[in-house]
Amino acid sequence: MLTVDITPMAVNGTAMYHVVRDSVRNILLKFPRARLQLSGMPIQRDEFLANDLTLTSFQIASASGLIDRFLDGHHNATHESTSGHPRNPEDILIVFDALYLLLYPKYDKSVAYVLDLTPFTRPEWHAERVSRKYKEAFARLYDPTITPVAISESTADDLWANFAIPRSRVKVIPLYNRLALPRSTLKTTKTFLFVGSLEVRKNVPGLISAFKSSGANRLGYNLRIAGTDSSASATVREIAATTPGVHLLGRLSEEALRHEYAQCAALLFPSFWEGFGLPVLEAFAYGKPVLISNCGALPEVGGPHAIYVDPCHKPSLAKGIAELARRIDAGEFGEAYRRETLQWVSMFSLETYLDRLEELLRSVDKSSVAHRPAKRNVLRVLSGFRVRSRGSIRNPAISRPNEMTPLDSFSPNQLYLIIQTRRVRLMQDIASYRSATPLARLPKAAKAIQSFVFLCVTNALARAEINEAFLLRLSRGHEKDNESSVH
Repeated sequence: MLTVDITPMAVNGTAMYHVVRDSVRNILLKFPRARLQLSGMPIQRDEFLANDLTLTSFQIASASGLIDRFLDGHHNATHESTSGHPRNPEDILIVFDALYLLLYPKYDKSVAYVLDLTPFTRPEWHAERVSRKYKEAFARLYDPTITPVAISESTADDLWANFAIPRSRVKVIPLYNRLALPRSTLKTTKTFLFVGSLEVRKNVPGLISAFKSSGANRLGYNLRIAGTDSSASATVREIAATTPGVHLLGRLSEEALRHEYAQCAALLFPSFWEGFGLPVLEAFAYGKPVLISNCGALPEVGGPHAIYVDPCHKPSLAKGIAELARRIDAGEFGEAYRRETLQWVSMFSLETYLDRLEELLRSVDKSSVAHRPAKRNVLRVLSGFRVRSRGSIRNPAISRPNEMTPLDSFSPNQLYLIIQTRRVRLMQDIASYRSATPLARLPKAAKAIQSFVFLCVTNALARAEINEAFLLRLSRGHEKDNESSVH
């Protein structure tokens, strides 16, 4: 029996709303006995289907209330006696956000989507209660009865680096382009488009500031921002009101969004961090060039067809926008570019996504949790290092979904970065100790000593892994040399 949690569908307007809806539609076709749960409450399958896979306003309100109680710590995992469904030991639970694992008692087998780790790696971008609950949910993913599903290689790497969850246990299922290929005859206008909520993570204030600095408005370009209000809305509105050429569109219907994609000259999406980045695929489907960040999962989605900028460096972003405007005016993104982007988007199809999801669910159904690997990331566990969501270790030009290879360890660049981060942290703690008042010096000294110990441990472990990786590559080189000499 398959139990499917559809709680993300109660948060209308998010990209995951459409992903969950498409996934559930296919699951109900392929798994006739599957049953639905909303924040731990049973949903009648026939009623849900009759309503065209749409929740009623009452169900959405009820789920929102339960989620609020849950985030405030007043709602525990649903017990079998109150869930409305007797649970069989062979039941499989699937949640489309790891957070909702906490709403359910332990299942013998579970599948949990992980969208991104920013509630843990960048808690300042989220409400404190949200970050606290996500940290609890992420930590639970090491349970061998749970199969984590990352929507990108970037997210899978973050799980390995931050929570010691072996890459061999994480299944990567990239998302898909949900907009049908367009047949629009709208004329392209000198408009840049941004699509996404107005939250800190999306870097909208930085985008507006860079647009102003780029001089694109003087060349006739406007910036249209489509997205729902969020934590940074007030700041965005204040900056947009004083920046010529910037228009806030609010939340758009799907038809209106298609219209914006069809008439825009390019998509600007310099988010600080993304677990995937669906707007990039949507813009590519319309043959539009995109300017995106060089970090997170965006290089996996943009591949060799995007223009990359450092979202943390405003001059880089402004220069990228100016260069993009110049290339558009020069006619560099013609029919050949459109064919290439359509071919790229075809690799992220809904059919491929659904096939991978069905294959995973059937393999979990047949699997035995007793023989799952228990390998831990020793470096992460002993050093206490937490990877921050900054920077990229990928080459955008070669990061294609069918060429991704699992990482069994940190790359040398990552390891050196960890050492340097520890060293900087120690220097900050020493400076804090020196500037502290006499009464505060004792705890500051203890913190500096702790940082020194962490640096020593991290340095030893990291360099050991670097040497091991070097020796492994060297041995593989000798094996190839021996093979060639034999032949």
